[in-house]
Amino acid sequence: MSDVKSSQQCVVPRNKANRVSGMIRRHISYNEQWMTVNLHKSLVRPHLKKCVIVWSHHYQNYKELLERVQYRFTTMIEGFSSLPYAERHLSLSLWTLEEGRNRCDLIEVFKMFNGYTEINIRVLFTLDGNDKGLRSHAYIKFVN
Repeated sequence: MSDVKSSQQCVVPRNKANRVSGMIRRHISYNEQWMTVNLHKSLVRPHLKKCVIVWSHHYQNYKELLERVQYRFTTMIEGFSSLPYAERHLSLSLWTLEEGRNRCDLIEVFKMFNGYTEINIRVLFTLDGNDKGLRSHAYIKFVN
């Protein structure tokens, strides 16, 4: 993929994820919930997470484009098509893609703060130094 447009960064993985999800639906005759969810987590979701760091904070329509793949997947599980999307996620122990992105962001900040990565935390954050009581944090102040 030589084109670096963010639309291609989302459309190509979405198409691959749709194809894999369709393959699971067509070829797995034993439709057990735990097995279908594990296949989705291991074969479909990696495509949906591809290059997400590049565009995830900027384009809401791309987020929705990818989330629809997971929406469609949760409807194909027997007995779940009539449930609301949020309830399907809770019942299947799945995170929405947005929740997964937020978790990854928090893990990266944790790694930077504790020195587990080469990225210097001072590039993104400055030490505040003011301890304003119980509701503040003495270390971090976001740099705009």
